[in-house]
Amino acid sequence: MPELPNYLPRLAQMHKLRAFAAVARHGNVHRASEALHLSQPSVTRAVRQLEMSLGTLLFERTTKGMRLTAAGDCAYRRVERALEALRAAGSDILRRAVPGRHRVPPTERLSETVTEAMLTALVAVARSGSEKAAAAAVGVTQPALNRNLHLLEHLAGVPLFMRSGRGTQLTEPGELLLMHVKLALSEIRVADEELVSLRGELAGLLVVGALPLSSGHLVPLATERTLRNHPGLNIRIVDGTYETLGHGLRCADVNLIVGALRSDESEPYSIHEPLFDDTLSVVVRAQHPLLRQQNIGSLNRLREHEWVVPLAGTPSRVLFDGAFRAESVEPPNTQLEANSPSIVRTLLLSSDRLALVSHRQIQHELRQGILVILPVEVKFARRTIGIARLRNTEPSPGMLALLGALRAVSAE
Repeated sequence: MPELPNYLPRLAQMHKLRAFAAVARHGNVHRASEALHLSQPSVTRAVRQLEMSLGTLLFERTTKGMRLTAAGDCAYRRVERALEALRAAGSDILRRAVPGRHRVPPTERLSETVTEAMLTALVAVARSGSEKAAAAAVGVTQPALNRNLHLLEHLAGVPLFMRSGRGTQLTEPGELLLMHVKLALSEIRVADEELVSLRGELAGLLVVGALPLSSGHLVPLATERTLRNHPGLNIRIVDGTYETLGHGLRCADVNLIVGALRSDESEPYSIHEPLFDDTLSVVVRAQHPLLRQQNIGSLNRLREHEWVVPLAGTPSRVLFDGAFRAESVEPPNTQLEANSPSIVRTLLLSSDRLALVSHRQIQHELRQGILVILPVEVKFARRTIGIARLRNTEPSPGMLALLGALRAVSAE
């Protein structure tokens, strides 16, 4: 039988996490059980089962109550953040609900009642787009999965799914809930990773969004250095447009983005860390006819040549257009646009086209002598390369290691 995908981290045992957080918050089982409306034996059993699954004590039991151990304190911070993300989901759904369509305020109810089976059903349907496919992927019957989806909708108080002959899609409140759920699950996953780090090991998965410049030099070197020092880590590098990666960052599908930074004002959900300033140059293939000219002069004399133009809306395109306008001429036509470093390199090597690129993207080709930087002054062609990560989150131990490697490689 094929192995089922892991939709949730192993610590996403919601009733046990709520019991653990309540005991940590109130300092003893009695007050925690009153807050949760559960019996004291139920709360005690949930906490002990969680400790057994982790293989570590989360509390010191004393005559005065229960005090968090170092491991417990580490886990509690993350679990509270996860529960807060679920509470925020209820608040956001309530705030955006159509008047009269919300049955019961879900602000606290979601975080206090949602089960891992409901969360699994939500994530699986969002990923597959079909209740039948989601049930098969999770390993449950379709009626069982459908029941959990209806229970989740009841907790949310609004429709979360749109069903049609083509499958099941999330409504706007459903997408909003999914984003908060992924943020909560990310905190729970990092809690597990931090508990492992207390034993002197780094583990877990990091997803790095690599923009064109970073994918050629910075991210590969930093990744290799990190994995060499911490073999228990796993790193997945994904590329894409900034918009796609930014959406992944907001819902914790991507842990950080490395590349040319956008303005902070356009991204209130992220924080930026500059690494270095990068300068773009005009690059051509070796033996290009322009290299035989004694004095090329300024950029405006190259306007009529064929170019590989950066994609519209990217920082490179802004610099490209600005560099020509600084010479009081309009940019060349956009017959051919590309952002992928490998595609730009291939186009340059196989034609007489020009491109405005960073020397960091073509270091290998420059050393080989197959691409050449044209001796032309390019004004206003400087951009900031850095890291974007989600605001109001604490980096995991693995992310801290990778951030250190990115800073070190940038400084070399």
